[in-house]
Amino acid sequence: NKRITNATFSTSVFNRPLGDFNLDFIKSKYLDNVQSAGDGMITYGKIKPGFSNIKIGYINIVALAASSKRQRWPFDLAQVLNDLSDSDAMIIDLRNVGGGLKTNVPIFSSFFVDREFTYFYQQEKIGPGHFDFGERFPLSVSPNPAGPTFTKKIALLTNRFSASAAEHTSQIFKYLPYATQIGDTTEGAFGDVVTRGELPNGWTFLYPIRL
Repeated sequence: NKRITNATFSTSVFNRPLGDFNLDFIKSKYLDNVQSAGDGMITYGKIKPGFSNIKIGYINIVALAASSKRQRWPFDLAQVLNDLSDSDAMIIDLRNVGGGLKTNVPIFSSFFVDREFTYFYQQEKIGPGHFDFGERFPLSVSPNPAGPTFTKKIALLTNRFSASAAEHTSQIFKYLPYATQIGDTTEGAFGDVVTRGELPNGWTFLYPIRL
């Protein structure tokens, strides 16, 4: 399906090519017991038995931005993992996840990591010079202390529209020996964007203050 879909970046929505990703097709073709959580930000279910001889769960998220009701909806993954607790493996689908809130990244990932670790270092732009950056500071993640967590085999799906907060999440999963990333390269937007500019012709552009 080569039509246009909406990809969410932070609190804004842009039209982007759909490519080969279609959640409605996945739900109808591959999933049983399809449910939603996190104010509709999470779609999940179980892969139909005919496609595998083991039990595989499936989790898709729309974005890591705030939902229409609250910011910290990823905590609803507790109920999702309880519903999928008999799964032998999990597919986590970040395709077309155009970004969101960086604070939601460690919350989401805490349900899938088996230890605390630093996954990323950032530096903030502090002056006009090309190399005017502050000290590096770490970004870390740790297992959700309230549980549950899923630390069996995980396939993390990405495509060229997986960006920003989705890429931070992908970076975390690279540290997990039981997780494998599958799909296209991600967009390449690791910086924290807080400023938007507009050119005289009406084009808008975003630039990061923190890398």
